[in-house]
Amino acid sequence: MDECTEKIKNERSEEKKEIIKKLKNLGFDISFEEVAKLVKGSFGRPHIAKVLLQKYPAEFASIRDVFDAYIGEGKPAHAERKNRTGLKGAIEIIKKSGGIPILAHPGVFKKEDSIKLIDIFAGIGGEGIETYYPYHLVYPELNIDEQGNKKMIDFYRNIAKSRKLLESGGSDFHGSYRDTMGRVYVPYKLLENLKAKIPAS
Repeated sequence: MDECTEKIKNERSEEKKEIIKKLKNLGFDISFEEVAKLVKGSFGRPHIAKVLLQKYPAEFASIRDVFDAYIGEGKPAHAERKNRTGLKGAIEIIKKSGGIPILAHPGVFKKEDSIKLIDIFAGIGGEGIETYYPYHLVYPELNIDEQGNKKMIDFYRNIAKSRKLLESGGSDFHGSYRDTMGRVYVPYKLLENLKAKIPAS
């Protein structure tokens, strides 16, 4: 397990080094070392954005601005993670460590694609999907309001029920970058169902 964790940490680190290299080529004064000093836990793109926000306040008003302009998907300094752990491998790692593999926020994909992904995920050992999620806050490009988000939740709840999959939920809170804490209600029953699935130690 330690070997798997180390591999994933290295994958994330190399991805961030590539992003920073691209930013430097675009003229930004930033180094991997100065960003790494901010990291307490998992190294994420918000750490890079925070450094740029501090150094270039005239250019960026928020961490979201940095993502939208440079490091978000499809932007000039975005980098894909190489040699990333595959879906089946991730499921095996989670199960071996006593966890429950859950597919996070499937609604980011087109509905027909998300259904195919859910079926593939379940077919290779996945046990649940995230049904409660604030898509309307995290993904404005989906153009849905709070009512539309409730419909999205109902859609994936029905998918979970029809496939006999567990449900989970969350706000995808990322501190000041994504302050969504408490913005979506998740029934306590979902946690009880998940806890019931975990074998007693």
